Amino acid sequence: MNRRKSIRIKCKDCSGNSCTEITNCEFTDCPLYPFRSGQGKQNAKDRSKAIREFCLWCCNNQLSEVSKCPAHNCTLWSYRKCKKEAAPEIQSLSLIGHIGGS
Repeated sequence: MNRRKSIRIKCKDCSGNSCTEITNCEFTDCPLYPFRSGQGKQNAKDRSKAIREFCLWCCNNQLSEVSKCPAHNCTLWSYRKCKKEAAPEIQSLSLIGHIGGS
């Protein structure tokens, strides 16, 4: 799952699975707000930054808690510490060829 879809699912979860509520979201101060629709031209770096900011907010602004986050079922969990644009799953898969070749 990519960041765009992860944000979209998180917004659906927050809005009680209502697409109408996502469209009419009043939480304009949420870091994910500009990306809630999952459509249109969106800057990937800004999307990554928004996920990190949301995770920091969720952990009560305790940076050390973000890396310890126990919410493995959160769609944003795998992106909470990433600064690179490639998905964590893709990065780990690229190493498989090197291991197999040894």
